[in-house]
Amino acid sequence: MSKTIFILFYFIIVTLLISDTNEFSIKMIPINSPHLKIIPSNLTIHQHHQLLANISMSRVLKYRNDSNGLGLNQIKSTVYAQKTSYYVTQVHLEQGRSPQGISIYSTYLLLDTACFDTWLQCDGCNPCIEVAGSNFNQSKSASFRGVAADDIICLLTSGFDVNGVCGYTSYYAGMKSRTTGILGRNTFYFMNPRTNSFETYPNYVFGCGLRNENFVFGENKGPRNLIAGIFGLAVGPRSFITQLEAYTRSRFAYCLPLATPEGVAESTLYFGSDAQISGDGMTTRVQRISMFTKRVYHLYLIGISVDGNRVQINPSIFTLDEIGLTRGFFIDSGTPYTTLARSAYNPLRSAMVKYFLDNYGWKPKKPTPENVLDLCYRFYPKEGQSFPKVTFHFFLMNHPMEVDMELKPSNVFAAVEGGFCMMIISTNDPGPSIFGAFQQSNIKFLFDVKNNYLYFVPEDCLEDVN
Repeated sequence: MSKTIFILFYFIIVTLLISDTNEFSIKMIPINSPHLKIIPSNLTIHQHHQLLANISMSRVLKYRNDSNGLGLNQIKSTVYAQKTSYYVTQVHLEQGRSPQGISIYSTYLLLDTACFDTWLQCDGCNPCIEVAGSNFNQSKSASFRGVAADDIICLLTSGFDVNGVCGYTSYYAGMKSRTTGILGRNTFYFMNPRTNSFETYPNYVFGCGLRNENFVFGENKGPRNLIAGIFGLAVGPRSFITQLEAYTRSRFAYCLPLATPEGVAESTLYFGSDAQISGDGMTTRVQRISMFTKRVYHLYLIGISVDGNRVQINPSIFTLDEIGLTRGFFIDSGTPYTTLARSAYNPLRSAMVKYFLDNYGWKPKKPTPENVLDLCYRFYPKEGQSFPKVTFHFFLMNHPMEVDMELKPSNVFAAVEGGFCMMIISTNDPGPSIFGAFQQSNIKFLFDVKNNYLYFVPEDCLEDVN
């Protein structure tokens, strides 16, 4: 295979092979990565945490407003328009052919594990999102084909007829944003982690956005904006996991390095046979919990302990509301910080306050209305002092015992202005509650979508990246 040269938003000539493997990966790039310039570089540490906390709150509202995600009358997935997912990725599509090879269009999309559809802005849009470089030109792509209105994938996702082609509309909350266009099939390319080269995945169905209204993807809006749409990783007829099941085997894995305001690291999302997980069988034993995998990824959380003491939380607050998604406990790498419904958060907060008061005589700072993070201290543990151990207790189908996930202090607390804050956020009852990226850091997860299991094991995720 010839050497591949990649330049963002420009055409490149490469030679590619049709994939005969079932392993590939995509990059997970945090939105506060400096080269994306989505997050202002001059934020204080407190402002940085506050911004990510606000994104976490927008994700809660995203779930609440997605109650009609598989509605009968329209394709609908609710994503908030500004800075609404913690990770983005690059996608690569065939856009033209010549005797010299194939020209590739590449762009960034927001990664979203809470919606199933993938779409990006296409040529001929009106109105359009301002995007650096050019839009995807479907008319130049030899592999682009509109999906017929009577195609099963159109019927299953409530598309509509546009001159014989399947039309779609995805609605978004917050700024009343929406994208309307047609469903198309096109050749996509993904990296083979073994050979470090692109491989071909033909006929991938995606939304070709022709009318894209009121989208703002972060602070770097306008002509320097790098994000052109959404990459959906939830489960549904049009989902990435479902369409490429022959390659993904309905499984994916990731390991998120701990991100701080001082530095962020990319991660990798592995699919198919490359999605592996292992431990040493002793100190790092792989564990398994049950997972609901229709539309979203819901975990059966049944309790939380602080310093070995069970917090008095009614587990019904984590029971899944399958229709409205207003209650449940969802795992979502797009949510920076874990959010808990107030009737679960308040007992947890009280247990934390009691621990620090009883052990060190510390009292928390008085919360202010503008701070989403409302449990902060002016002190930081010194030698001989420690943070409490926090354990989440989960349910495993047909298993008599709870499965425990112990969170390290770095998964729960962060240094802020000489002290520290608990990086868990309260939301109105009934929720939903979301297990966010900060709490997932340095734990490797494998999603077995077909069998409804989530596997996890502690791991140094920086080593996984390197």
